[in-house]
Amino acid sequence: MRRFLVVGCGGSGAVTLAYMMDQLRSDLAAAGVDRIPGGWQFVSIDVPTAPEAGPDGLGNVRDQGGYYFGSGPQGDSYGVLDNALSNQLAARGSLDEIATWAPRDPSAVTVPIGSGAGQYRALGRMITLSKAGGIRETLQYAWDQLFTVQTATEMGALNVPGGGSFEQEESPIVLVVSSMAGGAGASMALDVCRLLTLIPKLDPRLMGVFMVAPDIFDGLGRSATTGVRANALAMLGEIVASQLGSAREHDVEILRALGQQNGAGEKVPFARVFPVGRRVGVEGAPFGDGSQKAIYRGLARGLAGMMMSGAATRQFVQYDLTNGAGLSGQRDNIGWGGQWDNLPWGTYGFSSLSMGRDRYAEYSAQRLARSTVDRLLDGHRNPGNAASDDDQVNSILDSQWQTLLTTMGLPVVQADPRGAQVGISAWLTGVVLPQGDGLRMARQVTESELRGYLPSGSGLNASQWVPEIQRVLGARRQALTASAEVHALVHAYQWHRTLADNIERTVAKAIADLGLPYATALVNRLTSHIKDQVRVGAEDLAKQAPTDITAQSADTAQALSALKGTIESDADIVDRVLASCSQNVYRQLYASLSGKVAEVAAALVPEILQPLLEALNDAQTSMRRARSKPASDVGLARLSTDQYGAWPADKADRVPKRFAEANNEVMLTPSADFMVQYRSDLPLAVASSGLGTPPFEESVKRAVVGVVTGLWQTIDGSKSPGEEHPVLERTSAWRTRAFPYDPGTRDALIPSAARYDLHLRPAELLARARQFVGRTGESFDRFCRVSLREYIEDPTVPEYALEERRERLQAKFAEALSLARPLASVNQQALEALHPGQQVEYRYKFTSVPFLNLPVADSLEQVLQKNPMIDHETRSEFVRLLTEEDRLTRIDIFGSYPNYSPLAYDSVLTPAAKQWADSTPTQQESFWQWRRSRPLAASLPMHYSERRALTAGWFLGLVVGRLRLPSEPYDEPVRVWDAASAAWVDFPHPLLTPPSRFLANNDWLPAVLESVLLAMARSHESPVMQSMLPYRTLRAIYDASPEKPAGGILEVSAKSILTQWLRTGETGTGWQSQVTDTGPDVSIDARAENAATWLGRVREFTGLHYMAAGEDAAPGGGTFSAITDRITASHTPIFRDIAPDVYWATGELLNLIEECRHRAEPPDRPVHEPAASATSASHAFVIPDAGQF
Repeated sequence: MRRFLVVGCGGSGAVTLAYMMDQLRSDLAAAGVDRIPGGWQFVSIDVPTAPEAGPDGLGNVRDQGGYYFGSGPQGDSYGVLDNALSNQLAARGSLDEIATWAPRDPSAVTVPIGSGAGQYRALGRMITLSKAGGIRETLQYAWDQLFTVQTATEMGALNVPGGGSFEQEESPIVLVVSSMAGGAGASMALDVCRLLTLIPKLDPRLMGVFMVAPDIFDGLGRSATTGVRANALAMLGEIVASQLGSAREHDVEILRALGQQNGAGEKVPFARVFPVGRRVGVEGAPFGDGSQKAIYRGLARGLAGMMMSGAATRQFVQYDLTNGAGLSGQRDNIGWGGQWDNLPWGTYGFSSLSMGRDRYAEYSAQRLARSTVDRLLDGHRNPGNAASDDDQVNSILDSQWQTLLTTMGLPVVQADPRGAQVGISAWLTGVVLPQGDGLRMARQVTESELRGYLPSGSGLNASQWVPEIQRVLGARRQALTASAEVHALVHAYQWHRTLADNIERTVAKAIADLGLPYATALVNRLTSHIKDQVRVGAEDLAKQAPTDITAQSADTAQALSALKGTIESDADIVDRVLASCSQNVYRQLYASLSGKVAEVAAALVPEILQPLLEALNDAQTSMRRARSKPASDVGLARLSTDQYGAWPADKADRVPKRFAEANNEVMLTPSADFMVQYRSDLPLAVASSGLGTPPFEESVKRAVVGVVTGLWQTIDGSKSPGEEHPVLERTSAWRTRAFPYDPGTRDALIPSAARYDLHLRPAELLARARQFVGRTGESFDRFCRVSLREYIEDPTVPEYALEERRERLQAKFAEALSLARPLASVNQQALEALHPGQQVEYRYKFTSVPFLNLPVADSLEQVLQKNPMIDHETRSEFVRLLTEEDRLTRIDIFGSYPNYSPLAYDSVLTPAAKQWADSTPTQQESFWQWRRSRPLAASLPMHYSERRALTAGWFLGLVVGRLRLPSEPYDEPVRVWDAASAAWVDFPHPLLTPPSRFLANNDWLPAVLESVLLAMARSHESPVMQSMLPYRTLRAIYDASPEKPAGGILEVSAKSILTQWLRTGETGTGWQSQVTDTGPDVSIDARAENAATWLGRVREFTGLHYMAAGEDAAPGGGTFSAITDRITASHTPIFRDIAPDVYWATGELLNLIEECRHRAEPPDRPVHEPAASATSASHAFVIPDAGQF
C-alpha cells in the first residue's frame, strides 16, 4: 500500500472526493478498519468560506476527516479583490502577468465572487491567486501528516485483503481532481499543481490530474452550462501548455510575486492528465445514466479501488503515470517541437466483479427496516378485525393491562366502594415497601431512636420507673416521627427512580412488540391511572398516620399501670413498650411513604408521561410522513437510501432494479435470488437454540423487535447498539419537584422534567437493521462473507452446480471488462490520424485474482485472449496477479487506452465545436469572455518552438505574399497560402478574440494563434484534422519539418521560400507582399533591403513598446514596455504576450534575408555565402563541411 494525497479543486473535485472517502470508509469497514488511515490525506479547495454539503446526504470532505480551504474573499466585490492583487503584483514588477487576460474593467464585473466565480475562469484564477499562500499552507499541512510516526504505525498495521504491505520508503502519490469546465475548479487546478511542486520531497512525476470533461454537464440544460464548453476549451490550451513546459515561466513568475517560490520550478508540474467524460469506450456509450453524479461516483469508486489495492497502485504508477509516451504519435497537429513523453493523456475506467452479496446485505437491511416501520405503525392491527384502530388498541390494552401494571410495579386497582386506597394500600405494602421490609424498618427506627433512652427498671420501685418511662416516651416522640419520615423519604427516592425506569422499559417493549399507536395508548391510560387512582389513593393513605407515635397499646398500658413495688426484671415490659411504638412507627412509615408517593404520582404526569407522549407523537407523525412520501432521486446507482418508499417490501413480487444494477459493478449473486435467500436467512437469524426455526411471519416479528430495541446476543465480543443507546433514550435528567433535595446526600435538586428521544427515524432503523444483518456468525453473515474462491470450489455444491458457477463467472468477467472501459470516448478516425497505423485498444489492470491453480483461471484468460481490442500486456498482467488468497470477495478491474494524443478524445473537443457553430455572433462574442486565465504563452496548446515557428511563418508569409489579412469591415477570415494545393486556406472565423475587441492593429497574430483552440475543437470534423491545416501551413512557411524544428543538416523551409521570392519577386499566390517595392521589377538587393527595413521596423517597434528593457537585448522604454499600474494593464494589447516571439522571429528573418540574398543571386554572379548553420544564421559557430558521405 502507498500513501496518497488527494486534492479536489472546485465543486466537481469536492463531490468526487466525498464519494471517494465514503467508498474507502465502506471498504475499510469491511476489513475491520473503522477510519481512513492517516496515510491517505484529502484536501478540498473551493471558493466558499465554508464547504458545501456532501452529495446524496454524505458528509463533505471535512466532515469525513479531510481538510477544506475556502479561497473566496470576505466580500463579494471583484473590484476590491482585483485592486489588492494588482497592487501586490505591481509592487513586485509582475503586473504584466495578468494584463491580457484579467477583466479589462474590474468595476464592470458584477459576479458575487464570495461564493464562486460564476463559470468565469479568469475570475476564478484571480480568486485563487489572492489566496495562494493559504492554499500552499493547507497542502503542506496535509502532506506533513503523511510522514508522522503515527501515520507510519497506522499504515503498517493495515491488513486489507489485496492491499499488500505498506512500503514506507515509497514516495506518496498525488491525485488532483477537478473539472475542465467550471470557473473556480478549472481555473485553480493548474496553480494547485504548481503549488504542490513547491512542497519539498513531493515528486511531480507521481502526480496524476483527473479532469472532468464538459460533456458530463449536458443534462443540465443550456442556461446552466453557458460557459462550460468555452472553459474546457481554454483549459485544454493551458493544460497542454503546462505539459509542454510553455507555462513554467509565467507560473513561476506570478507565484514568486505572491511570495511562493522554490527555484526555477518544475518544467512540467504533473505526470499525466486523465480526462473523464460521460461516455465510455470507442462506442461512446453513456456511463450509467450519464448524470454528473454517476460520473463522479464512478470515478470515485475507481480511484478508491486503486488506493485499496497494492497491485492496482503499482500498475497505475508503472503504466499510467510514468510509462513514457505509450504509443508514438504524429506531432504535426499538436506537440510539435515538444517532448512527446509529456503530452499524451491517460484514461481511467473501473469496474468490479464481486460476489454481490454486500448488495444482498443492503437489500436485507432495507427490507427489514421497512418491515420495522410497518410494524411500528400497524403492529396493533389484526388483519381480520374490522374494528377501528382505537378499538383494537384498547382491546389489546384491556387484555394486558394488569400484566403491564405489574411489570411496571404499579397497583392494580379494582373498583371498590371503600375507595381507591384499598388497592393502593395492598400495593404499598406488597410492592413499594413490602410489609416485611416495613416491619424491619420500623423496628430499626424504634431500636435506634428509643431503646437506648429508656431507663433500666430492674431494682426500682414501679412508682418511680413508670413515670420516667412516660417522660422518655414523650421526649422521644418527635425523634421517632422524624426518623420514620426520613426512612420513608429515602425509600421513596429510590423507588421513584426505579418506577421511571420500569415505565420506560415497558413503553420501549410496547413499541417493539405492538408499535407506536399501542405504546401511545398505553401512556395515555397510564396517565389517567396514576393521576386518578394512584395519586388519590396515596393521598388518602397519607392521612392515616398515628396521632401519637409513642402511644401504647391497651395491653401494654394496662401492664404498666399494674406494675407495683420493686421491679425485679424490666425486659418483658420494655419489649412490650418498644413493640407498641414499633407498630406506630410502621403506620407512620407508610403514611409518610404514601404522601411522598402521592407527590411523585402528581409530578410523574407532567415530568415523565407528558414528555413520553410528546416523543411518541412526534415519532409517529414523522414516521407516517416518511411512509407516505414517495421515493425521490433514487436512480439505479443509488443503492443506499433511507427513504422508506425505496425500501423493498415483504409483499413485493420482485427485487427493485437498483439492487440488480450498478454503473460499474457486476455481481455473481443475481438479485433475483435475494427474495428466496431472505426468506431462508431471516428465520435462521432469530431461531432460538433447541426450539427450531419459526415461521417466516413470526421471524419478521422477532427480527423487528431486535431492530427496534437494538438488543441481541453477539458472539464476537461486540456490544449490540441498544446497549449503548436504548431506543427510548432519556436525553435530560429527571429531577422531580417531589424531592427538593437528595435525601441521601442532602444536595439541593433543581426540578426539571425529563426529555426523550425515540431513535426510530428511518435512518436509525436502517442503521440498526444493517447491524442486525451483519451480526458475526449469524445466517446473513455466513452467506454474505463467502469469497470468490469459496464460491468456485464449494465442496457442498454438486459438480453440475459448480460448472454453472464457472460459466457464470466467465460471462460476468466479460461483462465487467466491458464496463471497465475508460471514461473517455475516442474518435477512431482522429486516432488513426494522430497515431498512424493504430486501432483503438483497451488495456486492463486487475487487483488480486484469487483463482490460482483453478481451471476457471484458464477460462478467464481465454476471455482476454479472444477479444481483439484488448492489448497483449493485459493477459500477462492477469496471469501475474493470480493468487490463492481466499478472503477476496471482489476483483477490481481498471481499464484504459494506451496513452493517446489529447486531440484523440472527443469529450473535450466536440461539445465546444458544436456550441460555437450553433451560436449567434453575439453569443460567440460572449463565448470567450473571461475564459482564458493565463498569458498566451502559457495558454496556447503548443511548445514555445512551435509558437516561434508560427510567428516566424506569419511575418515571412506577410513578406512573401502567403498571408492575407482582411480589410475593413473584417468580415473575411485571415488566410494562408497552401502551396501543396495551390489554394488559400482559412483560419477560424470569427476569431475567439474578434477585431472588435482588438486594442491595436497588430493584434491579428495573437488572435489567430489563440483561435487554434477552435481549430482543435473542429479537428474531428471530416476530413479529420483538416481544421488544423492553416496552422500547419503557417508553420511550414518557416519550418516544414513534420515533428520538430529542423536540425542537423536539415534547413528550415524559410530559406528556400525566401530565396525564391528574393530571386523573382513573384508571390505565386495572386496576393501582394506586405512590403512595398518588392515586386518583380525590383532588384534582388532592393527587394532584400526593403524587406529587411520592414522587418526591422516591426522588430524595433516590438522591442521598444512591448518588451522590458534588456529582455533579449530589447531596448524597451515604450508604452507597454513595463506595466506598472492597473490602468495600463487594462489597455495592454494581447500582442504583448507574443512580443518576445515576434522580436525573435523578426531577428531570425533578418538574418535569413542576408543569407538568402546571396543564394538568390544568378549562378554566374560571384556568391560569398556565409556557411549554413544547423537551423538558422543566428548561431555563432561554423560547421565544417566535407561533402556528403
